Amino acid sequence: MSIKLKINRDPQNLCPWFADRLSSALAECQALGFRVALFEGFRSTERQEALYAQGRTSRGKIITNARPGYSWHQYGLAADIAYLTPAGQWTWDGDFIRLSPIFIGQGLKWLGPGDAGHYECPASSLKAARQLLESEGSLEEVWSDALKKADQKL
Repeated sequence: MSIKLKINRDPQNLCPWFADRLSSALAECQALGFRVALFEGFRSTERQEALYAQGRTSRGKIITNARPGYSWHQYGLAADIAYLTPAGQWTWDGDFIRLSPIFIGQGLKWLGPGDAGHYECPASSLKAARQLLESEGSLEEVWSDALKKADQKL
């Protein structure tokens, strides 16, 4: 498997503001006895393309409606969390609704039960993020703009 298609669980590839709040929320969940962890953070364009194709032009179940360029994961401003079984296997069989207030309390945006383990920075718009990345060529510029918007929403 290409490195660009691998699941990225490194919080250092996320916006530092987002990674800090995500880490705090995960620590709080774990202190309450929930076995949850970062399942996926930053995504390459190639990985987003592969995930979007799943269930459409390739085998598998549809797991995202976000085309490449339209996922906050590609900007380091989104993360998916999942539960871990006692054997260390990932599972989505868990009470994500009970966890949501913890992440929301850290200033993260939750999309609701339909995408229960997904959290985002409450940033402005993907269109603005795409334009900034194209013009400035740096995720840091996208993060700076997103954090200005996030501070307005917090």
